[in-house]
Amino acid sequence: MTKVSSDLIWVDHIVTSYSMHVIVASIILSCLGQIAFRKLLGRKRLSSCHEVGGYYFSVVGTFYAVLVGLIIFDAQARFDDAKTDVESEASALFMIHLHAARLPQPQGAEIQSLIKTYANQVIVSEWETMKNGHRDDVARGLLVSVSKKLDAIEPKTQGQETVFDKVQDELSLAWTMRRQRISHVEYRLPDLEWEVLLIGGLVTVVFSYFFVLESLWMQAAMTSLMSLVIAFNIYVVVELSNPYLGRIVVSKKPFQVITAQIEVD
Repeated sequence: MTKVSSDLIWVDHIVTSYSMHVIVASIILSCLGQIAFRKLLGRKRLSSCHEVGGYYFSVVGTFYAVLVGLIIFDAQARFDDAKTDVESEASALFMIHLHAARLPQPQGAEIQSLIKTYANQVIVSEWETMKNGHRDDVARGLLVSVSKKLDAIEPKTQGQETVFDKVQDELSLAWTMRRQRISHVEYRLPDLEWEVLLIGGLVTVVFSYFFVLESLWMQAAMTSLMSLVIAFNIYVVVELSNPYLGRIVVSKKPFQVITAQIEVD
């Protein structure tokens, strides 16, 4: 089993599992806060904050928007890397299966069988396991068996030695891409980024309370829209930072494609 690094993992699990509930709750709370703030301080005192408060609000809003943009950019880059790693691992597995047919037998056929079993294990079992932040030790064991089978082979001809080197290279790549894939499973947003997202969003919403409109309900509606935008941005960050959990996930199709090709071969 893998370990999760962040102390705030419960936050992204809640946001991912109950996204709409969290978004609606944040909107309701922001509106209730707006109403309570106006009743507590009164329209007259809030009106006196408009001139100076407007400058502060623009500075806070700008800084928060820039920080959220950088965090989303980083999360998108990690998601793209996770997708590329899966494609590279699947491609390496297919090449191992392809070249293993030219290795000394029966070891070559055994390696082909293990590769097929490993790919199916990733599709059927490990992909579901990764949603919970863990790896499948059975799948890892199958790839270890491939390594042991390959180490036991002694090429007898120049051609077999060339193929053996190619299979070694592809197996090394498969292991590297697997480690990369598992590292994305383990990854969670650092606590500092969570603090920036949550505290920054809260401060931005609260700053809007220092302004007053004639209609309280009209202002509450505007606050709701702003809270909605902030909540959606946080939701996007959470979705992208968990490439195997939620609505936006890395597809296991590359593995499905190579298993179908292996079946045909």
